[in-house]
Amino acid sequence: MPALAPVPIARVLLAWLLPVLLVLLVLMPAAASPAREPEAVTDLSALAAGQAVALVESMQVLQQPLGQVSQAAEVLARPGWRPATVANRNASWKRSAVWLTGLVTQHGDRPLACRITLGPTRIGTVEMLALDAQTGALLARRLEGPRMLERARTVDHLEAMLPFDLAPGQTVRLLIRAEDLTVATTEVHARDESAYVRHQALSLLGEAVMFTLTLLLCLLVLCSRDRGMIVVGGWLLAGVCFESLFSGQLLLMLLPVLLPWNVGLFTLLGALCTGLFGVASLVLLRLDVRQRWPMMLLASAVLGVIVGLSAFAVTDTNPARKAVNLIGFVTLLLWPLAAWRSPTPLDEERHRLRWMLTLSWAVLLVYVMLARGAPHPQALQLLQDELRLDRLVIGATLMVQFSIWRNRRRAAMRRTEFLAFHDALTGLPNRVSAVERLQQALDRQAPEQDATLAVLYLDLDKFKQVNDTHGHALGDRLLRAVAERMRASLGEAGSVFRLSGDEFMAIVPEAGPDGERARALAEALLAAMDPPLDLGGQQVPAGLSIGIALAPHHGRDAETLMRHADAALYAAKRDGERGMMLFAPPMLAWLTERMQLRAALHRSLRQGDFQLEFQPLRRLRDGRVTGVEALLRWRLPDGSVPASPERFIPVAEESGLIVPLGDWVLDEACRQASRWPDLVVAVNVSAVQFRAGDLARRVAQALERNRLPAHRLELELTESVLIGHEDEALGWLAELRAMGVRLAIDDFGTGYSSLSYLHRFAVDRLKIDRSFMLQMEASSGSGNAAMVATIVQIARRLGLETVAEGVESPATFARLALLGCDIVQGHAVARPMSAEALQHWLTGRSEIVQA
Repeated sequence: MPALAPVPIARVLLAWLLPVLLVLLVLMPAAASPAREPEAVTDLSALAAGQAVALVESMQVLQQPLGQVSQAAEVLARPGWRPATVANRNASWKRSAVWLTGLVTQHGDRPLACRITLGPTRIGTVEMLALDAQTGALLARRLEGPRMLERARTVDHLEAMLPFDLAPGQTVRLLIRAEDLTVATTEVHARDESAYVRHQALSLLGEAVMFTLTLLLCLLVLCSRDRGMIVVGGWLLAGVCFESLFSGQLLLMLLPVLLPWNVGLFTLLGALCTGLFGVASLVLLRLDVRQRWPMMLLASAVLGVIVGLSAFAVTDTNPARKAVNLIGFVTLLLWPLAAWRSPTPLDEERHRLRWMLTLSWAVLLVYVMLARGAPHPQALQLLQDELRLDRLVIGATLMVQFSIWRNRRRAAMRRTEFLAFHDALTGLPNRVSAVERLQQALDRQAPEQDATLAVLYLDLDKFKQVNDTHGHALGDRLLRAVAERMRASLGEAGSVFRLSGDEFMAIVPEAGPDGERARALAEALLAAMDPPLDLGGQQVPAGLSIGIALAPHHGRDAETLMRHADAALYAAKRDGERGMMLFAPPMLAWLTERMQLRAALHRSLRQGDFQLEFQPLRRLRDGRVTGVEALLRWRLPDGSVPASPERFIPVAEESGLIVPLGDWVLDEACRQASRWPDLVVAVNVSAVQFRAGDLARRVAQALERNRLPAHRLELELTESVLIGHEDEALGWLAELRAMGVRLAIDDFGTGYSSLSYLHRFAVDRLKIDRSFMLQMEASSGSGNAAMVATIVQIARRLGLETVAEGVESPATFARLALLGCDIVQGHAVARPMSAEALQHWLTGRSEIVQA
């Protein structure tokens, strides 16, 4: 459910005031430097107990421009020294040299082997000196820097470290020079020799654990294949690598070849950290990058990475580092505008992510404050140094996205489990659930129990015609509405299931003696379906036919009961619409016959047991034969006819066999027509063939294979095939017309169509249904003749020929001539005949015209 939008005040604060605040913080001038205070002496006696002593806060700091760095012998006399507090330490990305100095002593009774460490030391040069505070004599000196670190294989450390011995009561001045260093995060510690070794080991171990966990986490993230988690995982990995190259030791100890590239890598990873923050925000919040602020945020992130890469191609990396820092600041400035001002609606999950990313933005703002060179609260430094908020916030964002991903997967699994036992369209339990629930109900029923269990098979009447006429979308809405009516009608008395298509099933556990209650429920279902359904303002009928089987009378297992209920359903549909039927054994024989018919159709198609007969079409004006219609017949080698076309064609359509059967009819008709160079051959096309979408390709192949000109083939389609799918039908008909194939609408006047559709379809003929001819022959009234005359007149105005099918008598023949019909077909002209018989019949006639 979409989250509520923030109130306008919150939007203003988060989308405008935060960037303005960021600008003010960055542009805020540094505080005035206080006067130099007396130096404090730090006691290092705690080193003897293995403790580390932090020194930087008790030292003094002096900043000098590069190129004007004083010598160590004279720097202490320079003015400008101030306490080295967080507020007075200078920032990163500023090319400068910084001196730190401080006094240390120890009040123990034994000398201390001191180890003074400074971190980080990955950029610039570090000079460390220990001077006797009384005499100024040099006790120890160490010069560290990138060039020196390249000798890491020959030294025992990678950290800037100054070793010296401190006698009891001795005071030593420490003097440290750091050039071009991130001084704001500098840490100076004193340790004894054993504590230093332990510190080094723990530091390397901590880095190894952090790297291992991060890499393992990134591998797991990659396995998730979730874009948001992958981007955040990359962001986390870039942050860990950034920190390791800046202040860590492990990477450079394991891969000292990285040392010459250290500054470039550090710069690039800094750009990646900020850039991936922006990209992760775009991905997680699903912001549209075509909008202004998200587009600018993405451009800033990409530009930062490109500039970071340039650090590898130059000798002086400082301009690249400054540019990366500036672009990172622009990215942070754009982020609230993109995240809080974009009109993209947020759901509850993305609403949570936006607040997590806002927290990440605040942490990155801490980085900006630490890096900009102005005074800042010491608490910020503490948060960054001790709590590692950057990794925590990135990790928290990753965990939030992981929880969202996990919830989505669980929802998808629940949905998959639901769909395994339920119908996706109606939400009803499916066939699998129906069989399982029915068997469970039968198992609970004791053999001596008097109560009867009923299985109801329900099928919509004429659903196929509704689907063909109005389209599948409305058909789906009809099925959903029917399912709701069934569920409401049955209530607690039974359970409804959708088996397939428009076929449903209901289980009534307590059907009463001889199924009286089941029959009453069936009648209630029939009554509930009587009112047409209102589907978007369109009234659609939804009549039902119901078949009923009772347990234990008609079976004691689920499969038998369902088969018998199906047989009763077929009997109900044969008996008429909107009826119900209780199973009786003779019904099973009819259903078995239908299944055998389907199997026989498959077998006969393989064996070639189908034949074509041809019936001529005669023009009324001059009596000439203009063409023939190909009619499919099923005849076995022994001469027997298993079923008429009215019986086996619907079965072929239900089983999908009509497509290969239709291909054979089309190919055979074209082959035979090539023997009659002056006639058009008409072939009926099933709705299943037409809707397959590749009819034009199949027709083209048949014509090419038999070398038949396209204008000598006519395809007959029923109007219900076309209506309800106008856009697709127009495209398919256009393909056929472009080939030159003639088109006719068969059985016109019996479907759901309106004559107003005719001008949209580029057809050549209308074939008036034979039912009008039968009514004209059975009655001398003028009603049916008027209907035929109306069709003829409208067709003539549209430039279409009319063909009257099923003309049986000369009287009807004559009446059609008076009504203006163009062509007739039926026994009054000739009966259907084989290709050889048609050849002889045509030879005896001279009234054959060219197509």
